[in-house]
This record gives sequence, structure tokens and C-alpha cells, in this order.
Amino acid sequence: MVLDHFFLEDNILSMNKRLEELFLLSNSRHEEVFGLIRGIDTRISNLENRFDEEFTHAKEDDDMSAKF
Repeated sequence: MVLDHFFLEDNILSMNKRLEELFLLSNSRHEEVFGLIRGIDTRISNLENRFDEEFTHAKEDDDMSAKF
């Protein structure tokens, strides 16, 4: 009976340790994925800004040619 109690206690401690390891792994993966998404968002924003600048310049060029 005493051995069963220690065996059960050892299993609980082992499971707690595994849960903690999985939690830490989950957090690190979350941070990694979030960082990748943030990088993609930045790249899209840069492309949008470039497109807006080019569209604005192209529109200004069209307006200039219409005046002459």
C-alpha cells in the first residue's frame, strides 16, 4: 500500500513536469508563429505603401499630361 502511494505520487509529479514542459513548448511555438505573422504583416504594409506611392505618382503624371 505504501509503495502504491509513492508510485502514484511519482506519477503525478512526472505528469506535472510533462505538462509544464508542454506549456513552455506551446508558449515558445506561439511566440515563434506570432513573430512570423508580425513579419508578414510588416511586409504587406510595406508593399501597400509602395503601391500607394506609385499609384499617387502615376495619377500625378496623368494629371500633368492632361494640362498640356
